Amino acid sequence: NSSTYLEAVYANENDELGIWTVVNGPDSGSFELDTEPNSLFTGTIGTYTLRWTVPCGEYDDMKITLSNCSTLDFDGLDDHIDFGDNFNPPENFALEAWVKQDNSAGTGVKSIISKRDSSNPIDGFELILNNNTPSFKWNNSTITSSHPIGTDRWYHIAVIQDDFTKLYVDGILVATGAVSVPISNVHKFIIGGVYNSTTPYIPTNYFKGWIEEVRIWNKSLTEEQLHFMMNQRLVNNAGKVRGEELPLDVPDGLTWDSLEAYYQMERIANGFTLGEASSGIEGKLMNISTSQERTAPLPYISNKSSSWFSNATWLRPNVWDSPSSTGINGDTITWNIARISHNINSGGKDIELLGLVSESNKLTIADPNGNLDENNPGQSLTITHYLELNGTIDLVGESQLIQSEGSILASTSAGYIERDQQGTASSYNYNYWSSPLVPQGAQNNSDYTISGIMMDGTNSAIPKNLDFGNGVTYADGAFSNPRKISTYWLYKFHGRADEYSDWEHIGPSGVLKPGEGYTMKGTSGNAEIVAEQNYTFKGKPNNGDITLRIEEQQNFLIGNPYPSAIDADQFLLDNLSSSGGNNEVNVFNGALYFWDHFGGKTHTLREYVGGYATYNLLGGLKAISIDDRINNTSTDVSTKTPGRYIPVGQGFFVNTILDDELSKFASVSGGAVIFKNSQRVFVREEKDVSVFHNQEKNEKSANKEEDTREKIRISFNSPKGYRRQLLVGADPNTTNGFDLGYDAPMNEYNAEDMFWIIGYNEFVIQGVANFNPEQILPIGIVVEEKGEIVIQLDSVQNIDDKKNIYLKDKWNNVIHDLRKEKFTSTSEAGYFVDRFELVFFKEIESTIDGDGENDTIEIVPMEDPKIEVSEIIIRYAHLRNEIQILNPNEEIIDDFRLYKMDGGLLQSFGTLPNSKEIILPVKNYSSGVYIAKCFLKNKIISQKFIRIK
Repeated sequence: NSSTYLEAVYANENDELGIWTVVNGPDSGSFELDTEPNSLFTGTIGTYTLRWTVPCGEYDDMKITLSNCSTLDFDGLDDHIDFGDNFNPPENFALEAWVKQDNSAGTGVKSIISKRDSSNPIDGFELILNNNTPSFKWNNSTITSSHPIGTDRWYHIAVIQDDFTKLYVDGILVATGAVSVPISNVHKFIIGGVYNSTTPYIPTNYFKGWIEEVRIWNKSLTEEQLHFMMNQRLVNNAGKVRGEELPLDVPDGLTWDSLEAYYQMERIANGFTLGEASSGIEGKLMNISTSQERTAPLPYISNKSSSWFSNATWLRPNVWDSPSSTGINGDTITWNIARISHNINSGGKDIELLGLVSESNKLTIADPNGNLDENNPGQSLTITHYLELNGTIDLVGESQLIQSEGSILASTSAGYIERDQQGTASSYNYNYWSSPLVPQGAQNNSDYTISGIMMDGTNSAIPKNLDFGNGVTYADGAFSNPRKISTYWLYKFHGRADEYSDWEHIGPSGVLKPGEGYTMKGTSGNAEIVAEQNYTFKGKPNNGDITLRIEEQQNFLIGNPYPSAIDADQFLLDNLSSSGGNNEVNVFNGALYFWDHFGGKTHTLREYVGGYATYNLLGGLKAISIDDRINNTSTDVSTKTPGRYIPVGQGFFVNTILDDELSKFASVSGGAVIFKNSQRVFVREEKDVSVFHNQEKNEKSANKEEDTREKIRISFNSPKGYRRQLLVGADPNTTNGFDLGYDAPMNEYNAEDMFWIIGYNEFVIQGVANFNPEQILPIGIVVEEKGEIVIQLDSVQNIDDKKNIYLKDKWNNVIHDLRKEKFTSTSEAGYFVDRFELVFFKEIESTIDGDGENDTIEIVPMEDPKIEVSEIIIRYAHLRNEIQILNPNEEIIDDFRLYKMDGGLLQSFGTLPNSKEIILPVKNYSSGVYIAKCFLKNKIISQKFIRIK
């Protein structure tokens, strides 16, 4: 059936009533009230002649034609949908509709949804366009967007009322207002107009254009729920609201009975629009006779191969913007849903979507201003909720795929991604890797093999299978095509700390879990150390929570498991309970260790030049070649400092080792090392920010959080040429004691070295609360051979140029300004923890008269006396846990004793032999400060040292 309003005049000046009759037509039809001049007539499809007869017998005929009303549009003249007196909203509610204005809609007031009397607007609501500007009237209150909409495309307009009344356009909050108390009324609920009690059958404020997806909720929505539902129709999934496009329930358990009314404006029967909600209320179509296309973006669908941000790429270019475009206020809309089946490029902009269904062909993410190879600056593709991948995604150069926390990769996805990464090309040097994906067609986050996912990317447009071969030297010749990889050097590690035998050879077909790391050398022995080899990872991307178990007293080679960078700080916090961490336990010791192979051209372990760079919540330190199993006297130095962001494919070590003394303050228990989507971030590789251990890059980075903390790096050069850099930073989450995650213990030792002292322990990184004048930071050194030492200021970060930074030499009553020049002095051989301090004052101001005028400055002398140096030298060899006594004159030593700090005797060695060098093993005492005393005929020589287990 269809309906139309009739208008006639009263019979005479006395307002005597006439009567309506049907003269002819398909059937009799019916009048809502046949004695009312202004009445509603309902009939079937066809043409009718209707007659209005007045009491004197005069009449007038009118012809009307009723169409089938199978589609909906609104002509701005009299078209609307009448729902009668229904849908009085509760205190909290929400309204939604997609609207597209006709190009000739003009200005004025146009009602989208209403339950209100335009003649007496003291109660009810009306969602309108006022001179094309979205507004919401609610009782006596009005909120209005400051941004008008056009006639160019579809717009999603919504209202949510909870603590405030909020107006949204395309999911963007554009206006807020105070809450109005709801008032029930008897006015009609109308789509496309507003009720007018003066002319009850003739509404006003007619809308001109098209309206789809009208939803009325009997509760407020969250912004996430609004975004999730915006680009898709809804279905009832066992009482929960589910998206029709994405097979996911709406977040936070939104139930179907919360949907008071839902009109897709698609199902029409007998002149009524049928609803999808449980209420079953139908809307009567009034005067609607012309058709419309159903063109709202539910969702966005590709139509041709082109650039993502070209409207021509999409199915409805005349009425759609591209998904992930900017909204009416200039903000990017990051919650669109798109379905693609064409070859599309990103067009030089980051893309962020709520959902992506890739049905076929390739989506290329790249910066069009760069070459489409591994050197492309790249763009990001972010999917916040759902990715179905049956086509391919090519992440060119630095491009990255991010799935937000909770985002799902459809398990049925049969497509793949490609992502390049570079390692050292030299077949003599290790890189540590971790795959960002698993084989195409495998289950999500399944196990993988190196040969199953890693390819020769020399020509990144056409990657080839790598040539894996046996033997130590298989790749040591010139570059081959395809590139060679020696299977001999493919290892993983999960075992006892410092146990070289626990390295496990895996070869190209050994099984690895997502998040596990592996070692691999390069593709040519002729390549220089700075030369790069490009590799291509090809397969199904890892996503979601990934866990690996580590036990106490273990090291584990793991790595970034995602096709995007991860935030090392967030990764640390997710695996710690101390220092503000999110875990219930400290899974590992709060530091990450990155192998840097920066010198040597050999397969002989003794001749390797490299070491482990360190990163914790305070920052990073460069590697030094220090292990006594390799060449730790090389002049080659690392140039890379690990930054906060761990790149795609980067492997690193974590360990669960913590000294007994430190365990008094924080325990490390091992457990599940966890990677999470919330750690993922788009950051390009950049010096000191995100460094893969090959040739450094320096690209403009996105989504990088600036570190504003004060930091100081100092370095030490020893008499025998050993080097060490230390880092200290000011962070409000730290103390001058041990703070796990901010203080990195020294886990490798040079024969000569420098370190921070915290308690009785040695550290390479420490965090303190501030660098105020009263701050004192003890420094220890180990010297094996008497000679010149140099301590210098390497760099400062976020520190005012006026701040003093001094090295205090307590033995020589010297306070040296490190900002002016490096400190150079001579040191005896030994282990010294009471000579040097980093301080931030030199003079103390003392007010004499207190009046603020003519105040004087008192110079406070240092109280530490110079320590007498004997010809006999006592030193503690930390690595070998032994005391070394240098006795060049072969004096008689009557006794040698070891004491605790409180004076208790621990060990007496008696008379020692008259040798120039005497070695005394030390028992396995706990960490702490000890005093060694050497008893000669006429004197006693004492030396304090720190024992660290």
